[in-house]
Amino acid sequence: MAELASPGLPFNRTAAIVRRLVQADSPPQDVWLVIQREAAERFAGGPCSRETLFSLLLKPWWQIEIVRRFRRTDFDPPPSVDAVALWLARRTRPLVDRFQAVDYRRFIQSCFGRDGPSIRRCLRSEFTRTQIYRLSRDLRFDPSGPPCGLTFDQWLALFRFRRLTRS
Repeated sequence: MAELASPGLPFNRTAAIVRRLVQADSPPQDVWLVIQREAAERFAGGPCSRETLFSLLLKPWWQIEIVRRFRRTDFDPPPSVDAVALWLARRTRPLVDRFQAVDYRRFIQSCFGRDGPSIRRCLRSEFTRTQIYRLSRDLRFDPSGPPCGLTFDQWLALFRFRRLTRS
């Protein structure tokens, strides 16, 4: 493979650039970026790494995938960090419709605690103790674990259950 010029996106600005791309008035159908591996894992969440607030806020509207891992020697000059190719593709059918988007974002932002409280503690303002117990059994998660231990599918199911109970 021919050597590549160092990745085009400044690694310290990646989140702001991705946020601007996906929140544009007319976002692109798909985006291909060469970015720092750690940042890509934060955007992609599972199965590459644990879900993050950023990944959970993107996934209902975007499919996100790390499609290639580069060697540092693939670039000239070699970067001091590992780089990957990240692909974001806008979903043709969003998993959360536009009328529920604000509610979904509020739910995730209010429940997804960082490295601290348990899932049970994060969800107790949204669900009863009995509901949390049943949801943890049905969705197969440990309510005493951290919120980042839940998969996107589990978060989406929690949101949908919440919507049903509030209708």
